[in-house]
Amino acid sequence: VGAVGPLLVDPDSRASHGFHQARGVMWVRHPGTGSEPVECAGLNGSGTFMRLDDFIGLGGLREGFFIDHVDTEWSFRMTASGYRLFGVPDAVFFHRMGEASRRVWLGQWRAWPVRSPIRHRYLFRNAVALLRSRHAPLAWKAWAVPKLILTAVAFAVSGPKRLSQLRNMCLGLLDGLIGREGPLK
Repeated sequence: VGAVGPLLVDPDSRASHGFHQARGVMWVRHPGTGSEPVECAGLNGSGTFMRLDDFIGLGGLREGFFIDHVDTEWSFRMTASGYRLFGVPDAVFFHRMGEASRRVWLGQWRAWPVRSPIRHRYLFRNAVALLRSRHAPLAWKAWAVPKLILTAVAFAVSGPKRLSQLRNMCLGLLDGLIGREGPLK
Protein backbone atom coordinates (compact mmCIF):
# COMPACT_ATOMS: atom_id res chain seq x y z
CA VAL A 1 0.00 0.00 0.00
CA GLY A 2 1.46 3.30 -1.08
CA ALA A 3 -1.20 5.67 0.21
CA VAL A 4 -4.75 5.94 1.47
CA GLY A 5 -7.04 8.91 0.98
CA PRO A 6 -10.49 10.11 1.99
CA LEU A 7 -13.64 10.48 -0.04
CA LEU A 8 -13.72 14.09 -1.21
CA VAL A 9 -17.04 15.89 -0.95
CA ASP A 10 -17.66 19.33 -2.40
CA PRO A 11 -18.72 21.64 0.46
CA ASP A 12 -21.06 23.71 -1.75
CA SER A 13 -22.95 21.05 -3.70
CA ARG A 14 -22.37 18.14 -1.26
CA ALA A 15 -21.61 15.99 -4.32
CA SER A 16 -18.95 13.33 -3.88
CA HIS A 17 -15.94 13.31 -6.19
CA GLY A 18 -15.72 9.51 -5.82
CA PHE A 19 -12.58 7.54 -6.60
CA HIS A 20 -11.08 7.10 -10.06
CA GLN A 21 -10.12 3.67 -11.33
CA ALA A 22 -8.45 2.46 -14.53
CA ARG A 23 -10.28 -0.55 -15.95
CA GLY A 24 -8.49 -1.54 -19.11
CA VAL A 25 -8.65 1.56 -21.30
CA MET A 26 -11.61 2.98 -19.38
CA TRP A 27 -11.23 5.66 -16.70
CA VAL A 28 -14.19 5.18 -14.38
CA ARG A 29 -15.44 6.83 -11.24
CA HIS A 30 -16.32 4.64 -8.27
CA PRO A 31 -18.96 6.55 -6.26
CA GLY A 32 -17.21 5.90 -2.95
CA THR A 33 -20.16 4.10 -1.43
CA GLY A 34 -19.81 1.33 1.10
CA SER A 35 -17.31 1.03 3.90
CA GLU A 36 -14.58 -1.10 2.29
CA PRO A 37 -11.46 0.61 0.92
CA VAL A 38 -11.54 1.11 -2.84
CA GLU A 39 -8.41 0.53 -4.90
CA CYS A 40 -7.97 3.53 -7.15
CA ALA A 41 -5.62 4.88 -9.80
CA GLY A 42 -5.14 8.26 -8.17
CA LEU A 43 -5.71 10.14 -4.97
CA ASN A 44 -6.18 13.82 -4.33
CA GLY A 45 -3.36 15.08 -2.11
CA SER A 46 -5.80 16.66 0.34
CA GLY A 47 -6.12 14.38 3.34
CA THR A 48 -3.97 11.59 1.89
CA PHE A 49 -1.74 9.52 4.17
CA MET A 50 1.48 7.83 3.05
CA ARG A 51 4.80 6.78 4.49
CA LEU A 52 7.21 9.71 4.44
CA ASP A 53 10.08 7.45 3.34
CA ASP A 54 8.11 6.35 0.27
CA PHE A 55 7.11 9.92 -0.54
CA ILE A 56 10.73 11.13 -0.35
CA GLY A 57 12.06 8.01 -2.10
CA LEU A 58 9.90 8.71 -5.15
CA GLY A 59 11.04 12.32 -5.32
CA GLY A 60 8.12 14.04 -3.61
CA LEU A 61 5.75 16.25 -5.56
CA ARG A 62 6.64 17.69 -8.95
CA GLU A 63 7.02 21.33 -7.97
CA GLY A 64 6.92 22.52 -11.58
CA PHE A 65 3.25 21.60 -11.73
CA PHE A 66 2.61 24.17 -9.01
CA ILE A 67 -1.12 23.86 -8.45
CA ASP A 68 -3.15 21.54 -10.71
CA HIS A 69 -2.57 17.82 -11.28
CA VAL A 70 0.30 17.80 -8.77
CA ASP A 71 -1.35 14.92 -6.91
CA THR A 72 -2.43 13.21 -10.15
CA GLU A 73 1.16 13.09 -11.40
CA TRP A 74 2.39 11.86 -8.01
CA SER A 75 -0.29 9.13 -7.91
CA PHE A 76 0.68 7.91 -11.37
CA ARG A 77 4.36 7.85 -10.42
CA MET A 78 3.47 5.93 -7.26
CA THR A 79 1.42 3.26 -9.07
CA ALA A 80 4.02 2.99 -11.87
CA SER A 81 6.53 2.13 -9.11
CA GLY A 82 4.36 -0.77 -7.95
CA TYR A 83 2.51 0.86 -5.06
CA ARG A 84 -1.25 0.55 -4.63
CA LEU A 85 -3.58 3.42 -3.70
CA PHE A 86 -6.81 3.08 -1.74
CA GLY A 87 -9.71 5.42 -1.15
CA VAL A 88 -11.49 5.15 2.20
CA PRO A 89 -15.22 5.95 1.76
CA ASP A 90 -15.84 6.27 5.51
CA ALA A 91 -13.22 9.03 5.77
CA VAL A 92 -14.87 12.16 4.34
CA PHE A 93 -12.91 15.31 3.54
CA PHE A 94 -14.72 18.45 2.39
CA HIS A 95 -12.72 19.88 -0.49
CA ARG A 96 -13.37 22.39 -3.27
CA MET A 97 -11.62 21.66 -6.59
CA GLY A 98 -11.82 25.25 -7.83
CA GLU A 99 -12.78 28.65 -6.47
CA ALA A 100 -16.42 27.53 -6.45
CA SER A 101 -18.51 24.72 -7.87
CA ARG A 102 -21.78 23.99 -9.57
CA ARG A 103 -23.87 20.89 -9.14
CA VAL A 104 -24.47 19.34 -12.58
CA TRP A 105 -26.15 16.19 -13.80
CA LEU A 106 -23.79 13.98 -15.85
CA GLY A 107 -25.52 10.64 -15.42
CA GLN A 108 -25.44 11.36 -11.70
CA TRP A 109 -25.01 14.52 -9.65
CA ARG A 110 -21.45 15.80 -9.81
CA ALA A 111 -19.60 18.84 -8.56
CA TRP A 112 -18.32 20.83 -11.57
CA PRO A 113 -15.43 23.08 -10.49
CA VAL A 114 -15.52 26.74 -11.43
CA ARG A 115 -11.97 27.94 -11.88
CA SER A 116 -10.40 31.27 -12.71
CA PRO A 117 -8.81 31.71 -16.14
CA ILE A 118 -5.29 31.36 -14.69
CA ARG A 119 -6.24 28.13 -12.91
CA HIS A 120 -7.48 26.75 -16.23
CA ARG A 121 -4.12 27.66 -17.78
CA TYR A 122 -2.34 25.59 -15.11
CA LEU A 123 -4.86 22.75 -15.45
CA PHE A 124 -4.51 22.54 -19.24
CA ARG A 125 -0.71 22.96 -19.12
CA ASN A 126 -0.24 20.18 -16.59
CA ALA A 127 -2.75 17.89 -18.29
CA VAL A 128 -0.75 18.17 -21.53
CA ALA A 129 2.46 17.41 -19.60
CA LEU A 130 0.77 14.33 -18.14
CA LEU A 131 -0.49 13.27 -21.57
CA ARG A 132 3.15 13.33 -22.67
CA SER A 133 4.42 11.37 -19.67
CA ARG A 134 5.15 7.66 -19.76
CA HIS A 135 3.72 6.86 -16.31
CA ALA A 136 0.21 8.25 -16.86
CA PRO A 137 -2.16 5.33 -17.54
CA LEU A 138 -3.59 4.99 -21.04
CA ALA A 139 -7.09 5.01 -19.50
CA TRP A 140 -6.45 8.46 -17.97
CA LYS A 141 -5.05 9.77 -21.25
CA ALA A 142 -8.11 8.52 -23.16
CA TRP A 143 -10.38 10.24 -20.60
CA ALA A 144 -8.38 13.48 -20.23
CA VAL A 145 -8.67 14.65 -23.84
CA PRO A 146 -12.50 14.62 -23.96
CA LYS A 147 -12.61 16.11 -20.44
CA LEU A 148 -10.42 19.04 -21.55
CA ILE A 149 -12.63 19.56 -24.62
CA LEU A 150 -15.79 19.41 -22.48
CA THR A 151 -14.28 21.93 -20.04
CA ALA A 152 -13.38 24.33 -22.86
CA VAL A 153 -16.85 24.07 -24.42
CA ALA A 154 -18.63 24.44 -21.07
CA PHE A 155 -16.74 27.61 -20.19
CA ALA A 156 -17.00 29.01 -23.73
CA VAL A 157 -20.78 28.62 -23.64
CA SER A 158 -21.72 29.44 -20.08
CA GLY A 159 -18.74 30.28 -17.94
CA PRO A 160 -17.65 33.58 -16.49
CA LYS A 161 -14.98 35.58 -18.40
CA ARG A 162 -15.39 33.42 -21.50
CA LEU A 163 -12.72 35.00 -23.71
CA SER A 164 -10.17 35.07 -20.91
CA GLN A 165 -11.00 31.46 -20.06
CA LEU A 166 -10.48 30.28 -23.65
CA ARG A 167 -7.32 32.36 -24.06
CA ASN A 168 -5.81 30.86 -20.91
CA MET A 169 -6.81 27.32 -21.87
CA CYS A 170 -5.07 27.77 -25.23
CA LEU A 171 -2.01 29.26 -23.52
CA GLY A 172 -2.02 26.29 -21.15
CA LEU A 173 -2.03 23.89 -24.10
CA LEU A 174 0.92 25.76 -25.60
CA ASP A 175 2.77 25.84 -22.25
CA GLY A 176 2.32 22.07 -21.93
CA LEU A 177 3.59 21.44 -25.46
CA ILE A 178 6.74 23.54 -24.96
CA GLY A 179 7.38 22.19 -21.45
CA ARG A 180 6.87 25.39 -19.44
CA GLU A 181 6.52 24.70 -15.70
CA GLY A 182 6.27 26.52 -12.38
CA PRO A 183 4.24 29.50 -11.23
CA LEU A 184 3.52 32.08 -13.91
CA LYS A 185 4.88 35.56 -13.44
